[in-house]
Amino acid sequence: MQTTSNSIPTDLPDAVADPRPLLARAVAVAAPVIGRVRPDQLEGPTPCDELDVRGLLGHLTGALRRVGVIGQGLDIYAHPAATPGVPDDGWAAVWSATAAEVERIWRDDTLLTRTYRLPWATLPGTAVLASYTAEVTLHTWDVATATSQRVAWDDEVVSFALETMHRSLPAEGRAARYAEVAASLPAGVPPMSDPFAEAIDVGREASPLDQLVAWSGRHPHAS
Repeated sequence: MQTTSNSIPTDLPDAVADPRPLLARAVAVAAPVIGRVRPDQLEGPTPCDELDVRGLLGHLTGALRRVGVIGQGLDIYAHPAATPGVPDDGWAAVWSATAAEVERIWRDDTLLTRTYRLPWATLPGTAVLASYTAEVTLHTWDVATATSQRVAWDDEVVSFALETMHRSLPAEGRAARYAEVAASLPAGVPPMSDPFAEAIDVGREASPLDQLVAWSGRHPHAS
C-alpha cells in the first residue's frame, strides 16, 4: 500500500471554514506518538505493508512538509515524498520543525481560498488542509499501532478526518479511480500503487476512529 493522498475532497464538512486549527491539533496529537518511537522499533512492520516504521515516519513527515510546499505554490514532485537522512533519534525534532514551517506558511488567510492545481485535482486551500488533516490522523494511528502505543485522540479532529475521508473516498471502486490518477501523472513521476484498499464495514456503532481506519481499508483491531 503506498500512502499517498490522490483522492481529495473539493468541499469540507459542514461549518468548517478554516481547517487550520484542526490540522494543527492533528499535528499536536502526532507529536508525542512520533517522539515515543524507539530506535529499536524503526525496522518493524506497519499497517502500510510497503513501509517499515522508519519508512512510515519518513512518509508522514514528508506529507506534512508537502502541505507547506503546496501553500507556497511549488511543485510537490520537486520535493521528495519522504524525509531522508533523519537520525534514529531525530524524528521528533523534524516533526516539530516541519510543523512550525507549515504553520508559518499557512498563516496567510488568502491561502485558504486560493486554488491549487495539483497533478490529481484542482483544489482550494481549505480542501488541501482537510485532506492532510485526515492523512496525518490516519498515519498517526499507523505509527501508534506499529509501535504498540496508546494515543490521547482528539475526538473532534478524528470526526473531521472521518467526514473528510467519506467525502473524498468512495466505499468501492477505488482501484479504477487510482488507475485514472496514475495514468494522468506527469512523466517521470514514480509509479503509484493503490493508496487505500476498499472500505471495510465495521458498522455505525464503531468509534469514529475505528470507522476512519476501516474506511481507509485497514482492520482497526488486526493483530
